[in-house]
Amino acid sequence: MIKEKLVKNNNSLFLKIKKNWAKFSGYGLDDDFSYIERIRVRVLNQAIIIVALIQSTISISHLYYFQLEGLLSGLIILGLLFFLLHLNKKKKHYTSRLVLNIIMPLIIFIIGIIYGGSAGTQYNFFTFILTSFFFHQRFRTKLLLAFFNFSLYLTLKYYWENNENFLSSDLFLFIEILTFIITATVIVTIIHIFLTEIEQYNLTNKKLLQTLEENNNRLQAANEELERFAYIASHDLKTPLRTIISFTGLLERDFKKNKLDSFPDYFSYVKEGAKQMNSLISTTLEYSKVNHEVDVERVEVDLNRVVEKVKANLLQTYGENIFIEKDNLPIFLAEEGRMILLFQNLIENGLKYNQEDNKIIKVSVKETQSNILLSVKDNGIGIQEEYHDQIFSMFKRLHTNHKYEGTGLGLAICKKIVDNLNGKIWLKSEEGKGTTFFIELPKAELQDIKIKS
Repeated sequence: MIKEKLVKNNNSLFLKIKKNWAKFSGYGLDDDFSYIERIRVRVLNQAIIIVALIQSTISISHLYYFQLEGLLSGLIILGLLFFLLHLNKKKKHYTSRLVLNIIMPLIIFIIGIIYGGSAGTQYNFFTFILTSFFFHQRFRTKLLLAFFNFSLYLTLKYYWENNENFLSSDLFLFIEILTFIITATVIVTIIHIFLTEIEQYNLTNKKLLQTLEENNNRLQAANEELERFAYIASHDLKTPLRTIISFTGLLERDFKKNKLDSFPDYFSYVKEGAKQMNSLISTTLEYSKVNHEVDVERVEVDLNRVVEKVKANLLQTYGENIFIEKDNLPIFLAEEGRMILLFQNLIENGLKYNQEDNKIIKVSVKETQSNILLSVKDNGIGIQEEYHDQIFSMFKRLHTNHKYEGTGLGLAICKKIVDNLNGKIWLKSEEGKGTTFFIELPKAELQDIKIKS
């Protein structure tokens, strides 16, 4: 119990530290900033926090050894660090960076003049040179600030070699070693944070580019499909429209000449054309709906029930000489209307293109570890192998409308439904020996698949 409480307290403390770290790191961030600029702001805030903590440690050591002058210098530096953090919070990032790379080096330079080399201030200039390159955008600014800080470092070294410092203490040997270690740690930390942020930025960019490429590919495919759709749809829609226009013209001509004997035939053609156009428009709208509504609400769908509904619908059209057999089919999460549409088109395809007295359809299922394989087999006229890849295209028909009625969109709708489930659909067929349509669906997409007992 005590151990669990300690773990809980430690986790709580860690979360608080993490939350505050994120809060201070985000001072002054703006959504309008570029990713690189956001990195600069975060890294500078983090560097200020780290240096402030380190400087606090050094100031405590000054206080421990009663080095009041060193303590005063430390407090000045701490005050300046918090001032930098305040500037960042107020979104005055450029001013903050100039203070960091100009004012702070000058203060460190003065401290070095006063205390001499034993204070370890010379090591701080390497941090300022590094931050000059990291925190500024223009190359000329980077170069000038780096040169300025390096000049201060060389001037300080020259002064120490030729002059005595104002204050000195043997106790500063510890401070020099500590400053060297701390400065090296700060430099490594800043580089590590910066490189980590850049790596994260590159990974994010890579993912965005991949997503953009996938979206572009989908858009290109959609545009090609739209062009094909527009061309074929206009061609197919024009055919019945031309029939209607032609025979209404003949009706008008014969009406003027009082020749009424041919009217029943003309009306029959007009009616047939209108019926065909209505069918084309309805199926086209159905395809468009399936094509664009990818995210639909899914419920538990029993495929046994779906096939029974389809069978009941088709019995009214094809009579009693159809036999639809099925395995024990699965239940999974899907949209029932679409599944009915899928099996309706596949089963009706096997009944329509069928010259047998007894039309037989067999719906089967096989289950693997990662997929479920459904098949719809018929004893129809079959499909020539050369058309196997084309059969799922929009408005693709292998027979005239006089021989077999249809719009050429049924199998295209089936493919779109299966595609929206991240599945695959294909067929095996020989002319005169029937056709088997296969549908492979990943279990990960279907969710909660189960076979009825």
